[in-house]
Amino acid sequence: MADWTFYPESVANLKLIGERTLFIRPDWEWPREERYRGLLAKGLNTNEERERLASHIELTYESYIAGIGQDQDQLLVWNSERQLVGPAYRWIAINSNFAMSLGWSLSKLQPFEWLDESGQLMVKSVMWRDGWVGLEPPHTESLGEGWLVLATTTAIKAITQKRPDSVLHLWVERHSHGKKPSQASWQLMSPLVDRFSV
Repeated sequence: MADWTFYPESVANLKLIGERTLFIRPDWEWPREERYRGLLAKGLNTNEERERLASHIELTYESYIAGIGQDQDQLLVWNSERQLVGPAYRWIAINSNFAMSLGWSLSKLQPFEWLDESGQLMVKSVMWRDGWVGLEPPHTESLGEGWLVLATTTAIKAITQKRPDSVLHLWVERHSHGKKPSQASWQLMSPLVDRFSV
């Protein structure tokens, strides 16, 4: 499945430029898939590790807004979980310093939602969770959860104009436990300007 065609590129007319996603299938082997998608600058590097997107320190929302723990080549950044752990802290968002350099400001109504000077949506992060209604205790885990970073076409244009070297990366890991354990991983990457042709 190491091909972009197997992974969604938009949600509700917004382009998917970042994610931290976990899928679990509720059977004996408990197979799972983890996806990390994000933007880095400085060209294509096949050895780029997904941790390159991680913040340098664990961030609160206030420290994220202040631009702490994010470097200039992390166009998206995901929060490093150290003491605060769980889905609510596994957020991924556009680098706040980068968003401000584009002239965007945070929405006063929604966290992680960036607007242009006219108040139009540019980029937002959303948390999602879904599951199977037939899943009963003791197996109460959700079957899928994560965070998505969604961008408008106008935002994609602004990002590629400011950072033409921006590259969209996708890391996928699959694990299965039990009598027949398995593990596989792969990485996809594409210049952002080529990925969405804006």
